[in-house]
Amino acid sequence: MVEETIKSIKETEKQAEELVKQAEETVESGKKVTEELSQLDTYMSQMNSILDIINSITSQTSLLALNASIEAARAGEAGRGFAVVASEISQMAQQTKDSTVQISQLIENVSNAIQMVVEVSGSMISMIESQNETTEKTAESFTVIEKNSDNVYGQSNELAAYVTKLADA
Repeated sequence: MVEETIKSIKETEKQAEELVKQAEETVESGKKVTEELSQLDTYMSQMNSILDIINSITSQTSLLALNASIEAARAGEAGRGFAVVASEISQMAQQTKDSTVQISQLIENVSNAIQMVVEVSGSMISMIESQNETTEKTAESFTVIEKNSDNVYGQSNELAAYVTKLADA
């Protein structure tokens, strides 16, 4: 039974070592995911900067369309075609503005989701690291148990030898 116990302990010790290795790999993978998500968050910030530029262009376009409408009105009948063009430009600027608001909202939603995933990943990494420490302690315990079992096995063999000598005597 002691031999079977020692064999079981050695097998369990190998499994514990494998668990430690897998936990370490999982922690590393989690860190990589967190890094990639942080990079995505950076890209989201860059997209917001681009949206700011588009909004600025949209505002300038709206102002130019307004000025063009005023000049077309001053020109009277001769500026009528120009007024239609100015109106179309104004509508396009408004559509662009509406679209950038929608895009901005989508970017904010994605950015918030990324932040949540980063937080959850961080929590998971902490839990995995804690599990890793516990697994390492368990592996150490199995090493001690194995050592003690080896001692018991050795002492049992010595005791068996003494009993055999006593029986012979």
